[in-house]
Amino acid sequence: MSPGNLYRYFSAKDAIIEGMTERDRSLIAEDFGNLCPNNGALLDQLEKLGRRHLVHQPREKAVIALQIWAEAARNPGMARMCADIEGTVIEGLAAAIRDAKANGELAPRLDEGRFLMAISMMADGFFCRRAMDPNFDLTAAADTLFDGMRQLAQTMLLPETETQS
Repeated sequence: MSPGNLYRYFSAKDAIIEGMTERDRSLIAEDFGNLCPNNGALLDQLEKLGRRHLVHQPREKAVIALQIWAEAARNPGMARMCADIEGTVIEGLAAAIRDAKANGELAPRLDEGRFLMAISMMADGFFCRRAMDPNFDLTAAADTLFDGMRQLAQTMLLPETETQS
């Protein structure tokens, strides 16, 4: 489709981006809604999801995301759309982590907030590097990202509470 023809369906560039963003938010919500103990270990499921969204998508998807994030720094409407996607991701992850803690897969003292923040920042950094570097080593970077996620899940713990005698 020609660029001019897009405007038969969308009123402006922001409307096109909003449509793409909403489509992505829906797909992400569905993916995180499918996280379930019956589907295997949570960290394995997260790695599979991460590889699908970060590695197996074309590099152009990362480039577009980086452009949207840059626009979000200037445009409050775009910032809200980005925050909605981030909220969807965090909400889905938080629910899955609570389940994994309850069933003993993850440590009960895992600091969920810090863990979620850390893996979110790692994934964002991965996406940015992929967008900016056409020679980015996806395999090595993905292995590093997911190894780091697994290590954080074991070490990013809340302090032990002292028991009263």
